[in-house]
Amino acid sequence: MHRSNLLLSIVIVPLLGLGACDPATGEPIGLEADPSLHPIAHSDALVAEDDAMQAVPGVAMEVAVVGDDAVLEWEPIPGAVQYGVSRGSGPYFTPGPFGASGALSTFLGSVWAAGGETSFSFADAGAASGDDHRYYRVVGWDSNGVVMGYTTTTAMMVFDLVEGANNVGIPLLDASIDSGSAVLDALPDALWAGRWNASSQSWQAFNGTGPAPDFALDSGEAFAVCMGAAGRLHLTGVVPQPTGDLDLAIDVGRSFVAAPLRLTMEPGDFYLPAPGVPASEIFDALDFVHRLSEWDPATMSFVNYRDRPDDVDFQVEIGQALWLGATEPGVW
Repeated sequence: MHRSNLLLSIVIVPLLGLGACDPATGEPIGLEADPSLHPIAHSDALVAEDDAMQAVPGVAMEVAVVGDDAVLEWEPIPGAVQYGVSRGSGPYFTPGPFGASGALSTFLGSVWAAGGETSFSFADAGAASGDDHRYYRVVGWDSNGVVMGYTTTTAMMVFDLVEGANNVGIPLLDASIDSGSAVLDALPDALWAGRWNASSQSWQAFNGTGPAPDFALDSGEAFAVCMGAAGRLHLTGVVPQPTGDLDLAIDVGRSFVAAPLRLTMEPGDFYLPAPGVPASEIFDALDFVHRLSEWDPATMSFVNYRDRPDDVDFQVEIGQALWLGATEPGVW
């Protein structure tokens, strides 16, 4: 039962709540058990197996980081002889009309079909050196400028990581980070990568050299990473479509989630308002929650909201890592 009509729609991604990390031992520390809460008994992931996320409809497209560029590659759109590449201001947009920017997108350039191609590519030069997330979609036109179809939407997300403990969510499909070893491969200064095990309320940590096994990371999950020095991570993948509620079950105990790529205050309002939604609005919407927290890498500590006078009502942004404490079962 929700306290208000705030809709937490689309993709809810488990997040790793991280206390701190010990560079000397490579062990995650600082997330003590809460004796007032019992562990989650039946699930390590909040995304149900039978409610798989679906990509934004369209022809398949991928994005990869090559040097400082974001390089797109997509399959042919039947009937198209020219393709227009657009970058959205957010994850959900439709490219503008022939050769032009749209209300929520910027036109980057065109690619012509000579005939017989099995794929097409386009480089957004210098995109990887920027500080903002990039969202891409391609439209195909025929010789008369009539729209023949679209690709799916891809994303290149940028995370600047500090020395010490960091949390990173995976709100994308077919993400470039899919295991603990992939985290270490992408970040040369990473000491270890960690996954929160909800059923045991404990960490799985992987440093590539010790006896601990590697772990898989799926779309909708998240990971913790302890950095020996500051670094930058580029996470690429496919944007899930912005329709439907997953009705994810939350049991009593600690859960780590990410805000979806869309938070809707009312039906049809597809975007999280800048600079975000106050934690109090999400807290008020969920009557089974006793605490919401975000990890602050600058202070290596949690910022908590419990509806108390001295609490910080922090802003929640799309895809942001959130720590949730539940005193009774509920639905997120």
